[in-house]
Amino acid sequence: MERIDFFAKWILRFSIAGSLVYTIIIGHWVGTAGGALVLIATFLVDYINKKHHKINPLITAMIYIYCLFSLVMGNMWDFYDKIVWWDLLMHVLSGVILGTVGNTLINKKTGKNQLSKVVKFLFIVGIACIGGVIWEIYEFTIDSLFKLDTQLAKTYGISDTMWDLILDFIGGVGIGIFFSFYGKKK
Repeated sequence: MERIDFFAKWILRFSIAGSLVYTIIIGHWVGTAGGALVLIATFLVDYINKKHHKINPLITAMIYIYCLFSLVMGNMWDFYDKIVWWDLLMHVLSGVILGTVGNTLINKKTGKNQLSKVVKFLFIVGIACIGGVIWEIYEFTIDSLFKLDTQLAKTYGISDTMWDLILDFIGGVGIGIFFSFYGKKK
């Protein structure tokens, strides 16, 4: 798993570096700022892993791959504008990733203790949904402060936000079923 984490991290770093040149040339400053922050964050994760606490390589690999899809391809390369269903895919994937984080947290907390499959499922789905809600609050805040329309409220009203939350929930339910009823506890 650490090899996947390693390759995902370096693919993301090289993709961001190349995309930063492109976004600077075309003046896409939101993509440039986001790319620079995520690039710095990958080095912060390396520092945390070396000095303090080893972050689960499965989770970091999933996050790196998600950043490649959402930030580099979605934002910096404009897939959100060019591919109608890209945002929908990203919300399902975020539900899966957040659910995986929830699974890791609950496994760490309960250790070898048996936990009801239903309780585990509800926890995993809950973490996925909370993450989706926090993201929508973030988008609403950014839209309000900077007069943007990341939630597409002008075009779709509340339906874009609701679909985002529904798809986060679906991703969480899918991974919750897998980890609660089919996956092995590590």
